[in-house]
Amino acid sequence: MPRRLCSALLISGGLRSDSCRGRHMASIDDWARTTIDSDTLVARLRDTRDQDAWYQVEARYGPPVEAFARRLGLDNEFAQDARQEALAAFAEALRADKFDRRRGRLRDFLFGIARNKILDIRSREMGRLRRALQPDETAFFDRLASEDQSQQVWEAEWQLAVRAQCLKEAQAKFSPDTYLMFHRKAIEGLSSADVAQLMNKTPSAVDMAAHHVRTFLRRIRPVIEEVF
Repeated sequence: MPRRLCSALLISGGLRSDSCRGRHMASIDDWARTTIDSDTLVARLRDTRDQDAWYQVEARYGPPVEAFARRLGLDNEFAQDARQEALAAFAEALRADKFDRRRGRLRDFLFGIARNKILDIRSREMGRLRRALQPDETAFFDRLASEDQSQQVWEAEWQLAVRAQCLKEAQAKFSPDTYLMFHRKAIEGLSSADVAQLMNKTPSAVDMAAHHVRTFLRRIRPVIEEVF
């Protein structure tokens, strides 16, 4: 059943919500089947000719690594350098069979590599960075030296990356109007009445749209976390 018809019938009471839930679950299953999981990606990276596997690594893990580097005090230029160096070392380590899933998660393995690369760059550029930073920024920079603290920062950035992927999948699955109603209500914090007025909808339509997207997000998040 077309997505817009499903939503319209739900709002008018012409279709049980179970039908849409089933459709959304099917779409999540389809996404999981067609998305490369981390185990498959690790296997494919061993083939240096598989450029698509490298592109997948860059698209999936590049943003959280770069954000992590910024949170640990690197400026934009050096954060981008850290991203490239960390991902290259990550791919090389995987090809050398240095990752053992029985000893931990792939993201924890990547964390160790990324942190080491960031510390290397930070050490090389310490003098320049200290001259560029304000005293309070320098203090923050120093406080993030411990592994426990940087692990917390990494975990926060990883969760933001998962959240961004969830929202991206929701945006692809729902009509533009449905997703925009959800975004304005749930992300921007507008009231249902305000969203309805902005988009020439009824408040009940806004609430219904937000509910469907939230339901989809709750169901796809554990799938994305497993794949990543």
